[in-house]
Amino acid sequence: MLTALTYLLRYWRELLLLLAVAALVWLGYSWRDLPAEREQAQRQVAQAQAYAAAQKHARAAEHSAAARDAAASAQYQKGLQDGKQDLDGAIARLRAALRLREQQLAAAQRLPAVAAGAGRCDGEARADFLAAHGEDALRLAAEADDIVRQLSACQTILNGERKLAHDFMRYSNDRD
Repeated sequence: MLTALTYLLRYWRELLLLLAVAALVWLGYSWRDLPAEREQAQRQVAQAQAYAAAQKHARAAEHSAAARDAAASAQYQKGLQDGKQDLDGAIARLRAALRLREQQLAAAQRLPAVAAGAGRCDGEARADFLAAHGEDALRLAAEADDIVRQLSACQTILNGERKLAHDFMRYSNDRD
């Protein structure tokens, strides 16, 4: 132990110089890696920011698609209600027209035979068909209108989904 202590006292300058060189070498390697670590950290920050921006864009697109779908649904529901009101109105008008026709026929039967026969040429067959099937025809037309409204709502939703997909593809291509 004494020899090691004497050895240290005799060569302390050389040992100190050796420690200083080792410390400088270690610092050199650490400083050399510092720019690479900084670049890696900057890349990670840029990736995190791009991910956050993509998520924000996706959320905004989802919200706009949901709003567009809700508007299409509301318009569809309003169209159904309006269609029902239109159907009810058309049926009421048909029934009123049939009552008026019956009143006119009843009034015409009280007229002399010449005047009563003048208004009966081909009109009776058409009027009987209208009385028997007019309400059914109106209901079928209303169902067809409801189907058209449903298809229009589907088209609106599909167009919105296509726009969403197009925007996503454009956004992802712009980022690359």
